[in-house]
Amino acid sequence: MSLRGDMAAHTDEYFEKNEKRSGYFTHKDTDFGRIDRAGVTEKQIDAIYMAMLVESFIPVYTEMLLHMRRFRAPSDEFTIIWAREELLHFRVLRSALLALGVPERKLEFDVDKIRSTRNWEEIGRIESPFGPLKNEIYPLTNTMIQEKSTEIFYHSLANRVEDPIVKKILKQLAGDEARHHQYMYKALKLHLEYDPGGWPAAMRAIMEYNMPGHYQMEKYQEIGSEAAKTAGVDSKAASKEIRDKLFEILGWKVIPAGALLLIKKRFSKPPKIIRSTEINFKR
Repeated sequence: MSLRGDMAAHTDEYFEKNEKRSGYFTHKDTDFGRIDRAGVTEKQIDAIYMAMLVESFIPVYTEMLLHMRRFRAPSDEFTIIWAREELLHFRVLRSALLALGVPERKLEFDVDKIRSTRNWEEIGRIESPFGPLKNEIYPLTNTMIQEKSTEIFYHSLANRVEDPIVKKILKQLAGDEARHHQYMYKALKLHLEYDPGGWPAAMRAIMEYNMPGHYQMEKYQEIGSEAAKTAGVDSKAASKEIRDKLFEILGWKVIPAGALLLIKKRFSKPPKIIRSTEINFKR
């Protein structure tokens, strides 16, 4: 077999499983009118609002990913189905927030602001490791971390929300993110099996990792930290879980001596490709 052949088989397996649950998130499945506002605190609404804004960026983020992966089948094929699922996350969170009393005008205004933060002048100049891709190791690692982080966030927040409908929505979102993470995990493992020398790109991705919101919103670190605190996310435990997943792929227990120095020598930091925008969370 070849890397492309193995990745095609891996992607086909994901597609087959996905078809069995197609339409999982539709408005007919959820009676948003029965959401009990008393079962969701103001801080929890803010955390959901932050997540909704990050998910709302999917059309722009997908445009960027497809641009980078235009010669990288079947990764470009997976990106399309992944984007559809993430867009459904945005739509269901949007409906839940409207049911919780967030003004529609405010919500749409902020979504438009987030989606306007694209910067194609810089995207056109991007080179490896995060550009028109020569290999997938850096972005796969980045996305694997992103999906696991989001899974942990939704799962943790679901455990704290009292309203049963919002709780169910968040648990379903966490399940989707877990499936995405597993796809990325296996894909990264396949790439590293065919290119064992590519591990520095994976470690570099960990060192430079930021959630997409970091590039979308001013003060995202502060906003994201508050949302994680509200959700009850154990940041140290989450970081260890993510690191252990990568070490499992690499067959490491600890980082080998000299590895960090080698990474710093081999890679320069990729450019920021999205300009952030300031969001007023006051409703």
